[in-house]
Amino acid sequence: MTSTTTGLTTTLNTGQGLNASSEGLGNPFPTPPGVASQFQADTSAPGGGGGTGAGGAGAGGGAGTGSGSSPPDTSSVTQNQNTSNLATEPTRPTNHEGFFSGMLTNAYTSSFDSTFMSTSVQNFDSSDARAEGGSSDFVQIDGSGGSGKIVTALLLNETASTGLPQPMVQTELGHNGYMEWGYWTQPSVMHNSGTGYDYKFDNKGYYVWGDRTVTMPSSISGTYSGAAYGTVWSSGGGTDKTGTFSMGVTFAGGTGSISNFNVWVGGDTGISSGTGSILGSNFTVGGGTACVNNNCTSGVGAATGAFYGPNAQHAGGVWQVSVPIYGNANGVFQGSK
Repeated sequence: MTSTTTGLTTTLNTGQGLNASSEGLGNPFPTPPGVASQFQADTSAPGGGGGTGAGGAGAGGGAGTGSGSSPPDTSSVTQNQNTSNLATEPTRPTNHEGFFSGMLTNAYTSSFDSTFMSTSVQNFDSSDARAEGGSSDFVQIDGSGGSGKIVTALLLNETASTGLPQPMVQTELGHNGYMEWGYWTQPSVMHNSGTGYDYKFDNKGYYVWGDRTVTMPSSISGTYSGAAYGTVWSSGGGTDKTGTFSMGVTFAGGTGSISNFNVWVGGDTGISSGTGSILGSNFTVGGGTACVNNNCTSGVGAATGAFYGPNAQHAGGVWQVSVPIYGNANGVFQGSK
């Protein structure tokens, strides 16, 4: 199915459905057995009853018999729904383990400063979820209070910035039973005495978190695909774009590899043909070709992510690209196998 609003396409497998609205397509879910049965009843032609016809005149005439068609057997449909390996998911994730990224603006010069991205899985219910920038720089989020997540620290040149804490202005883009993804900003000015400048996160950064896979399947071989979102940095708050994500996964014995990693937003920005490694339920991606507004170069894109759900049925993470002279972008991706 293709959304006429977003232009994104979602593939449905046997026994799946999804919700469509003016905002786009939702995530596939197992079709309830009652819905499948009702659909069969509503769309099947009624069966004709048996009947008798008059015999034709003459010696060969006899009583003719006729029979109508029988209603289709829907028992196999119901059985397939009940025994489907697509177990019913919960409504939302209960944990918040994942990754985030953000692009820092120099508020004094109205210029791009640097991109921050989590290099390992973070617990956003703790007080020290981090994304790293260059050298020892980092931005830190505290989610332990239970009343919203707060940006508590920005370290630049080994110097803590003032003007914090400030709330993480957060907007959800979507969720399934085991993951949530969205974007955030922190537009209030932070001053760093080590550099002498003021800073802010006024372009959208991105996050993904949820119920990370605890025990990976013994093996995985296949493709994960779904939606991607991103922002190209600008002094006016950035240009937001949407698109698609896909990656090949080969996993066995606790380790594995990522091949043909593709995040492509707006038709001109993202990472193509990236490769990476899997350790446990987490993965990192590099290499490939990175593009910003159709200006491309090799080896300057990166992504980090994880598998989600008890059977690693979902995957998601954050990504960033930097093409010298032409620009910087960051975003989030999520999909299913």
